[in-house]
Amino acid sequence: MIQTMRRAVVLLATTALAVTGLLLVAPTAQAARAAQTANVPTVYVDTTGGYYRTNYAGAPVTPSSGSAAWSAVNGSGSHTIGAFTTTEVVDPLNPLNNFVDSGQGEIRGRGNYTWKTLPLLHTFSAWTQSQGGVTFSSSAVSKRPYQLKLSAGRDVLGMGSGKTWILLANHGDASLIRNKVAQDLAAEYGLPYTPQSRFVDLVVNGEYLGNYLLTEKVHEGGRRVPLKDPGAVLVEMDNNYCDTEPSALRWRSPSGNCFVLSDANNGDIPDPTVSGGSITLPAHVQAGWDAFKAKVTAFEAALNAKDWNTVQSLIDVDSFVKYYFIYEFTENPEISRSSIYFWMDASVNSKLNAGPTWDFDSSLGTYTDPTYGGNASVLYVRNIGTYRSGLMWYQDLFKMSQYTAAATTLYQTQLKLPTEESVVKVGRYTALMSASANKNFQRWRILGGRTLFPPFQNSYSSTWQGEVNKVTSFMQRRISLLNATYAPGISATASDCKTVAATAAIPAAGAFNPLDPCRMLDTRTGNGAPSGAVAANGEVSLKVTGRGGIPATGVSAVLLNVTVANPTGTGTISAYPAGANPGETTNLSFVANQVVANQVTVKVGDGGVVKLKNSAGGSVHVIADVAGFYVDGATTEAGAFQAMAPVRILDTTKAGSTFVRVPGNGTIDLPVVSAASGVPATAGSVDLNVTAVNPASDGHISVYPTGARPNPIVSNANFKNGQTVANAVTVKLGTDGKVTLENGGTGAVDLKVDVNGYFLGGTATQSGMFVPLAPARILDSRTGVGMPKGDFSAGTPRMLNNFEVVPLKVAGAGGVNATTAGAVVMNMTIANPTQVGYLTVFPTGTVRPQVSSINFTQWQDIPNLVTVKLGTGGSVNLYNMNAGQTNLVSDVAGYYIK
Repeated sequence: MIQTMRRAVVLLATTALAVTGLLLVAPTAQAARAAQTANVPTVYVDTTGGYYRTNYAGAPVTPSSGSAAWSAVNGSGSHTIGAFTTTEVVDPLNPLNNFVDSGQGEIRGRGNYTWKTLPLLHTFSAWTQSQGGVTFSSSAVSKRPYQLKLSAGRDVLGMGSGKTWILLANHGDASLIRNKVAQDLAAEYGLPYTPQSRFVDLVVNGEYLGNYLLTEKVHEGGRRVPLKDPGAVLVEMDNNYCDTEPSALRWRSPSGNCFVLSDANNGDIPDPTVSGGSITLPAHVQAGWDAFKAKVTAFEAALNAKDWNTVQSLIDVDSFVKYYFIYEFTENPEISRSSIYFWMDASVNSKLNAGPTWDFDSSLGTYTDPTYGGNASVLYVRNIGTYRSGLMWYQDLFKMSQYTAAATTLYQTQLKLPTEESVVKVGRYTALMSASANKNFQRWRILGGRTLFPPFQNSYSSTWQGEVNKVTSFMQRRISLLNATYAPGISATASDCKTVAATAAIPAAGAFNPLDPCRMLDTRTGNGAPSGAVAANGEVSLKVTGRGGIPATGVSAVLLNVTVANPTGTGTISAYPAGANPGETTNLSFVANQVVANQVTVKVGDGGVVKLKNSAGGSVHVIADVAGFYVDGATTEAGAFQAMAPVRILDTTKAGSTFVRVPGNGTIDLPVVSAASGVPATAGSVDLNVTAVNPASDGHISVYPTGARPNPIVSNANFKNGQTVANAVTVKLGTDGKVTLENGGTGAVDLKVDVNGYFLGGTATQSGMFVPLAPARILDSRTGVGMPKGDFSAGTPRMLNNFEVVPLKVAGAGGVNATTAGAVVMNMTIANPTQVGYLTVFPTGTVRPQVSSINFTQWQDIPNLVTVKLGTGGSVNLYNMNAGQTNLVSDVAGYYIK
């Protein structure tokens, strides 16, 4: 199972299906305590009733006070003492994540160095002085990691149902983010069973213990590592601690690496008992364990023989490549020693699979010694034998040209973009957890002191941000090395549109040709125009023909998603054909420092150029992503598009306007078909840009055919009191060629409407022609409408999680023809995002491009019209580039015939 969906089960309720005024509704079991910091959830654990040995079946419970039980847990040198617990989770950003687990749970220690050595450094003064000339105090080193077991499986912070969770202290990692960076990247790579995680504050028995990473445990069961075949096994390569395991669970391969049977189908591995640790495995587990040994033996023999055909028949090459790049990018020294997992499950495939990933707190430049991954300028994993003994599999794999070619191809086509964007995510992590991190280092004063990994000769930065900057710098150098090695000559902006001379796949006049989205313009990077912000009242000329799959000739209009970034003042963007006059029409409205996007249909002007004018008192960067184009010529087919130079057909702010400011809950029946607009009576639907100006309350605008008010009502533009908002609208014409604009707010609002073109009426039957639909809701994560089956049942209400990809089935939904639809027009709305971010919509089955469809800030409800080519199975992917959670709503407006 490739986890393209992150797990969540957060339910938001609202009284209306129009996306406005969305409120978080508290759960039945409301949390009783407050969060420790503003953006990070708090996990409260209380030990109660006693403690016991966890490695002894039927071990007696020692009754004690909560504090005594907690002392026993922390006094266990081998973390085999557990204490009874109750647990409470408080999420300040989403109270629906709050819960109280009042049943009998358990907490115990976990980890090797982080449990058995690091917290005891103050007792090893002779050893630490011999290595680094430094001693440590108990108050500096005693932050410990734990395993937390709830009384029953629960959905925790959007990560899905689980009973056992790990609380990583990340104490040796003064940035606190290395594990999170690596695990989120592995999930984006699509590496199966990658653990999810969330930053939390931990409080035990009323004592604040710091910032922790609450993460899923790597073990069999549920949706963690669901080993389904009776002989399925999960195995850890552990060259550090292997010999401490029972003999039945450990095995050394011919190359000398030690493997430990970590888990099996249904968890059917007996616990060690007091009878000398002797274990007899069930027959089906023993058979799977033997099959693993045989597979590894054959694999190592094929590696020695450089027999590629045998190698690829024994391993899942895709998972091995992804696993390699995670460890190479992070330069994790554990790759040859410990915490390296593999699994085999005949219900998935019969091969040896790499993963899940685990343990990255000593990666990304933790050490300066090249032996432990301290040199950012070398290929470490690929040449691991040069630096460290242990697992040499990857060094041997790269001696085969076929594996090198497979790694290069996968990096260029799938892994390069998420690797590059991992640096961007660091900024989102730090914004999310800054208050928590600062409080952590008030509790654990290690900043400015010697590092907590041997040989203790380096020092931490004096500030947490300084440590984050170290990690970021290391990541940037690793990205440069990987790009130079595996993507030479390919620019860092791999999603930029390439200059190509394409031929329209659908050549009929007025036909829409959808394209895989790519970035056509970015004034920040110099893509598509000279680098630099567009000056106040300036404009940028964008050549669109002959680029990104658009033909050099025969194009009437292009469909772009235009985004403004870093504006220094309030203003608007107007898109219009080169050689024409923009008049008063606008496509985007913005204020200083706002990032906002809108879909734009613009007629192609002289020389295949469109203009984007900045009508503002300050400068602004402009980004444009292409979604497709329309074919030029005399339109005759039903559903064909006729492009126009933009024309304003409504402005209630103008004196003498036929219509005045729209009152709360009022409507306007706007004539669209007229000589003034240029839209003829033969039109069946239109492409508009609707702007809400100076609203007197929060609300939304709904646009629909006059005489056909949808039920339920849907929204096209959401706004806050006093906020000017523009959004593209594609809508079928109603009675007498009119559309109705309904103000869903309680206060009055001014409206401006520009028409950019129209579609011929009639019943469309030909390729590339548009079929308008009555607006229909095909996705609402708040209620579960349209939510796909994945880690949860189809139709489960929940929020999208951080950096999650959700597939949305479009063909066959909301009136979209299940067999003939090739592209869809949807109004997408972000609701209640808990952090800043953006949404990318792209065809399922294609590589995610570096484009955006909607940009949003924390708590901002914002829509945008999206036109997107349908991918595999008639679906599109929705990617949430956001360190928090968000709800998403989609209303379909029509589709194009393929």
